[in-house]
Amino acid sequence: MKIKQSLALIAILATLTACGTISSKTTSEATMIDKAETATGVRASELSVILGSVTSSMDAVNYRVKDTRGNEYKCYFTSVVAVTSDAICTKLGASNGNHAKKQNNPNCNALLQAAGRC
Repeated sequence: MKIKQSLALIAILATLTACGTISSKTTSEATMIDKAETATGVRASELSVILGSVTSSMDAVNYRVKDTRGNEYKCYFTSVVAVTSDAICTKLGASNGNHAKKQNNPNCNALLQAAGRC
């Protein structure tokens, strides 16, 4: 009886470990952009998935998006069976021409600068 239970558990775990790989093949670009829109606060109409950036691991899908201003975001979401998480995105670079203004603003301290508030 324990052998059957162990084999069943191994079969379930084997199925679950490939969820990220399967999800990367079945998730549409529109879904990835929708998830990135929620994570970045940038409108979906201004985002596009970077060609060739979609990769997967056992439990996650990784991809990059670019907005119309040239900012790039690295995103990922996790997947288990048919359920996926929200995306988490990190801004990689910015094309912000206000850098000099930020440094000259007397009300802008290092903490506010790091938070992107000035």
